[in-house]
Amino acid sequence: MRRYLGFEIGIDIYVTVGFMGYFVLGYFLRPVMLNRRQMMLCLGAVIVLSLGTMAITHYLTVQGDGKFGGFFTMNLSPNIMILSTIFFLFMKSLDYKNIYQRHPWFAWFVTQVSSTSFGLYLVHVMLVEDFRSGRPGITLHGMTWHPAIAIPVLTIATMFVSYLIVKRMQQIPYIKHIVP
Repeated sequence: MRRYLGFEIGIDIYVTVGFMGYFVLGYFLRPVMLNRRQMMLCLGAVIVLSLGTMAITHYLTVQGDGKFGGFFTMNLSPNIMILSTIFFLFMKSLDYKNIYQRHPWFAWFVTQVSSTSFGLYLVHVMLVEDFRSGRPGITLHGMTWHPAIAIPVLTIATMFVSYLIVKRMQQIPYIKHIVP
């Protein structure tokens, strides 16, 4: 793009299309609804896979003389794909009607996020890269502080700023018709 237009977006094509399999999988899993027993099994599997990922990552890091062994923490590693799929099935099988009746603020929150979800998906990649590079004036990534603090902070900051960007773009004349 730089050669023909004089600029580049700076996002690797892998980042923009590498996760499309999740959208396709979500489409095929759309009709699947779990019963309560299956949901509890999924929740148990999420816990076991999460703890297993932590344990194997720790083991690989120790075996590598302290060099982070992060293969199993990568977004497209087999365990993370399985974990994501199981968690997706669990979340889509929840009784949202009942949850919304008991917690109306949560219904509002889900509606707001849902109305911007595809835009959030597209924008968040740029924000994560910006936070990692320090361009906004703060460097923020999973290892900025202890990961138990840095990862939730990065997640919340990315989600919030992405939401604000997409909501603002949805208010701009002409642009609002093309912003998902």
